[in-house]
Amino acid sequence: MDPDIKIFVKEVKDGIQNSNTEADILKWLTVVKSLLVKETFQNLDFSNKCGYSIEQINLFSKEISDSYIIQLYELLLTKFSVEWVSKVGTEKFNLLVRPVFLQGNYKYSFITLFQASSENTTIDYKCQKCVALLEEYLNRRTLTRLLQSQSLCTAGSLSRGPQTLAPDQEILVGFLTSLPSKMANKLRQENSDAFLPQSYIPLLAASVLDNLDSSHQILSQGENVSLHFISVLIGKLSLTGYANLFVEAVLPHLCVRVRRDYLWCRICERIFLQVPSRCLEAVVVPLFRLIPWYGLVDKFLGDSVLHNTSLKMLLCTKLLLHRTFPEPKTTLHNIIGYLSSFHTRRHLLIEVSLSLLRVWGNASSMRHISAEQHLYISRALVVCMGYLNEKEKSANEG
Repeated sequence: MDPDIKIFVKEVKDGIQNSNTEADILKWLTVVKSLLVKETFQNLDFSNKCGYSIEQINLFSKEISDSYIIQLYELLLTKFSVEWVSKVGTEKFNLLVRPVFLQGNYKYSFITLFQASSENTTIDYKCQKCVALLEEYLNRRTLTRLLQSQSLCTAGSLSRGPQTLAPDQEILVGFLTSLPSKMANKLRQENSDAFLPQSYIPLLAASVLDNLDSSHQILSQGENVSLHFISVLIGKLSLTGYANLFVEAVLPHLCVRVRRDYLWCRICERIFLQVPSRCLEAVVVPLFRLIPWYGLVDKFLGDSVLHNTSLKMLLCTKLLLHRTFPEPKTTLHNIIGYLSSFHTRRHLLIEVSLSLLRVWGNASSMRHISAEQHLYISRALVVCMGYLNEKEKSANEG
């Protein structure tokens, strides 16, 4: 990094740390806001008040590294005290500090606010202030911009294979998915409705949809966008136990989109199937339970079952032979209907039917499974028979 920027960052950090008078505090808060919040400066006295020209600030804001940005956020949070905020004043705090966290670097403001809110040992003034800012942060517009900031890059496209998240992105995914439980454990009876799963997960789902709309527009113009962050986020949300809430929120909207545009089919295939392998079952099961018609399953998965061995094992073995569902009708019709709905997958329908027959007709196997599992396999077998044509039945007799 340019030596001038290092000197500048040190001056800013020292200024925030050591300022005691209201004038000095406001001076350095103005510098931090101008550095982290993109805006057009109209104040002709800016350079006189802060000692830096608008051109210098614009240059530094483009060149400053992420490590220095997060240091500035962390340093600001250390100053949150009754004495410091009273010196700043409520009006100036809302004018200079709030925008840094709500309109600045969306990733690092969320990370630092979440850490300060959930990891403090006591609920002191600083923690309460951070919780209030975090609650204000949780709106559709801000979360959408946060997700877009992780997707709008040239490193990924629909044609690329699995990618790897940067360490800070892994941290961000972990914080986004653990927010309801962490805040509940921290705040207990004082927890805000904004942090409850039934409020937070649909809000996050709406922001994911907005981000996918933006990604679709970019891809339609022939440009690159990475969907990997969204895919990992969906996988981790599902593994954490929020799969039903999330899928119920996004599925009606995605069903409309995949009917009208093949590019949406590719987007859905990517975000649901490029999840980490350990998350695949947690993502796929709610989809097959909630997609209203098996003809739509093909829109979401394409022919992925032919080349994704984990998906094939799930659909053709585990979900039919080893698991049961309380109301299996939709799930069974979606799985078996998907395998039968296109000629490239028909051979899997036959393989599944034969596997079910072998288990169902094996007295030893039947003795070692529950009555519920026996009934489920019988239902699956009946559904399979309904999708097989006479030629396929005749060819596989005996």
